[in-house]
Amino acid sequence: ALNSLDYRRCSGTCDGPGGASDGLVVYAPNAFLRNSDKDSTADVPWQAKFSGTFPPYQNDQHPYLTWNIYRIHNTTGEIDLIGRSGVKHAFLTLNNDCAAFNCNDNHILWRSCTDIYSSGNNDATTSLGPRSEIVPSKGIWARCGSVYDRNCDGNQDSSTGLTSLSNRLTVPESAISDTTNYSYFYEAWYLVREDVNIFNTMGYRQFTPTFSAGLWRSSNEQPFVVGPVLDRFVGSDTATQKSTTMALPDGNIKLAVKTRQLANGNYRYDYALANYDYLKATLDTTANAPRMTSSTAISGFSVPNGGTTSNISFFSGDSAVAPWTSAVNSQTLSFTSPNVASDLSWASMHRFSFESSSEPTPGETTVSVNGEAPIRISTLVPANEPSMLRDGFE
Repeated sequence: ALNSLDYRRCSGTCDGPGGASDGLVVYAPNAFLRNSDKDSTADVPWQAKFSGTFPPYQNDQHPYLTWNIYRIHNTTGEIDLIGRSGVKHAFLTLNNDCAAFNCNDNHILWRSCTDIYSSGNNDATTSLGPRSEIVPSKGIWARCGSVYDRNCDGNQDSSTGLTSLSNRLTVPESAISDTTNYSYFYEAWYLVREDVNIFNTMGYRQFTPTFSAGLWRSSNEQPFVVGPVLDRFVGSDTATQKSTTMALPDGNIKLAVKTRQLANGNYRYDYALANYDYLKATLDTTANAPRMTSSTAISGFSVPNGGTTSNISFFSGDSAVAPWTSAVNSQTLSFTSPNVASDLSWASMHRFSFESSSEPTPGETTVSVNGEAPIRISTLVPANEPSMLRDGFE
């Protein structure tokens, strides 16, 4: 769960809404995780990195925490991911509120126990690493060659080159300034190895970004909701919106689409594609810890082109992600990542939007992963029009 979201610092000059600068605001949450109290509940290993070898995985296994910030337009309903953190490596569990179980070992989260991490811990440079080092669906950290152990000697490097901005969630002031037209949400997820339901270890709260006395605070925080923010974008399926979750061998993805008819008679389509823990990864386990030798995320998205398509747009909310290119032919509207760094990586979301002369109907979209078979997702797509009507024939 999430207690609150804290402002930590500003990169550049933060001078508030409409200011001359557009500084980067650093946020970190106060988060806690409660283990359930069922006979089937597993105890969670919580060993700090570089602390040794422990059962059951014979390594320094621990959970990871990530967090994002989203905005949803109050009128049009479109959703954007506007800030994302790296990975917090958990190192110790407080084991609060335990029932009558063995809760003496603070490197195991026991049944019914709770762990708390403050925003200060979640802003610690020595505990934050890049998401690219994690195989999320397996909960495995590729420690060998990581930012903490570049020479793979099993010891934490004395100098990592990380700074007070490395792997932080940063969001431009301009992206959180319009509280009239947008509602804002922060989401966090504890990634636990062999978790049978990833969606009950994530959740979100709505908040209002406010600027005063040179600080960007989180105000008017609403009650905590279990599950992803994307469920707020599309909560239930109707004739004009649909959400589809795909549980794949290499992780989970979710596609949500919202459509509406415009004054000009066209239909607006907003597709939000979220990659929760999907990654095709190869690990070399011959060293004293896993090394990631290859990884592939989502590199393409396509929609059937049923009518005349216009006003195509793409939004990632990450300055490191180059815009995906779009192409339209008589059959398909496709979006393609321009490079590996811009692929849709795990714990991230991209939005694909366009107008079509065709109304929504049940159909399939396609998600592409380099070198893999296409992933087909049942959703809403533009209905197929006769070809003569696509050119405005009357």
